[in-house]
Amino acid sequence: GYFGGLNLLKGFGVLYNALAFLNDPMIKVHVTGLSHVTEKMSTTFGRVGMVLHKKLEYDKQEAFYRQIRGVIFPSISPEPLPYVTAETILRGRILIASRIGGIPEQVKGCKGVFLFEAGSYLKMVEILKYVKDLDKESILDLGFQNREVFIKNFNNETVINEFLNIISHLI
Repeated sequence: GYFGGLNLLKGFGVLYNALAFLNDPMIKVHVTGLSHVTEKMSTTFGRVGMVLHKKLEYDKQEAFYRQIRGVIFPSISPEPLPYVTAETILRGRILIASRIGGIPEQVKGCKGVFLFEAGSYLKMVEILKYVKDLDKESILDLGFQNREVFIKNFNNETVINEFLNIISHLI
């Protein structure tokens, strides 16, 4: 799944280039966040393996996540704490994302997260090939591990203790 619509800053161009280069009919990426979808758009982007969807209503997101192996977040714009990475990991899915902004720190220790340099669609192609070949059990296991690590890393007690350590170190 990809939640950035046609937004180039969210990495739509990187995703498109990776899928066009890959040219693998077995890989389908569900693209959400579009204001509208025409038949021409569906045909054009469908040629590279994209399945287009309008913006998902909140109540349909859970069902959507259950249908996908993971989420691709190929952003080229540094965001300090991207919401989609947290949602992906908390829902027990694997994540393929740019190594940019706060993403590396946010996913630290998650084995089911595959990072690549922002804009590097060729590295994304390698990761997509690897993920495509994983069996369902491995994907579920990696997603579960992601969730456990993330919850441990962002536990309120852990965060408060780290914050207090920083303050005491500064004083």
